[in-house]
Amino acid sequence: MPGLAWLDGLAAPALLAPSAGVARLVDALLRELTRPPTATDPASAPDSASASATTPRERELVCVHVRRGDFERDCPRYAAEAAGRQPRPWVRAHFANGWSCLQSEAELAHNLHLLSSTAPHAAPTRRDTGAPLAFYAAVEDPAHVALPALRPFGLSPLAAFSSTVRAHALPIPDAIAATILDQQVCSHARHFVLNIFSTFSQLVMGLIGLRHPRIGYVRDLTPQQQRAAGVNVTFWRQLPSNEAG
Repeated sequence: MPGLAWLDGLAAPALLAPSAGVARLVDALLRELTRPPTATDPASAPDSASASATTPRERELVCVHVRRGDFERDCPRYAAEAAGRQPRPWVRAHFANGWSCLQSEAELAHNLHLLSSTAPHAAPTRRDTGAPLAFYAAVEDPAHVALPALRPFGLSPLAAFSSTVRAHALPIPDAIAATILDQQVCSHARHFVLNIFSTFSQLVMGLIGLRHPRIGYVRDLTPQQQRAAGVNVTFWRQLPSNEAG
């Protein structure tokens, strides 16, 4: 029977490869997301460096994965399991490392501020280049990125580009197309805030690896692999206890 090596080396690359139509649409979405800001554009992030008036720089894409839906049911179960007598090792480790499963509005804003801040040591995983940031939100419901605390970051979900998506007329059901496009667009970002509990986030990392032959399909990117791919990956962190509540 085929094993994990077959799945990672042959099946996953074949299944995850975008069709020509999806690839063209993803390219169009990336151009819209990363175009240099204009005087009428909102700030890419509260503390990001502004582009030069004479030579505006393209935005660096940030992918943030905001998971709701079934996680509103599953995350409390994971938390209860972690606090119990015999949690699965990965459940115990995720919470012990400070990772967050279902983020509050304050938790989302705290993590995004750390990423966008240019203060020393604010976000150890981000190599600041001075380029403005463009935040793309992979999210089931666009309303989840319209929360008051998130507005300063200018998060853009796929729904913000509905006219571009319609113009490409993909022969795929909308719900399936949205998931595929979220994964593909996110995988082209440079900075990531993913959900360590989510298989969606694992697939995004797998897609990053597939575009780099020396990495290949993976379920997690090591620091060395991130440097090789030129990306910075982190996961949603729990709000510090002194800021919670």
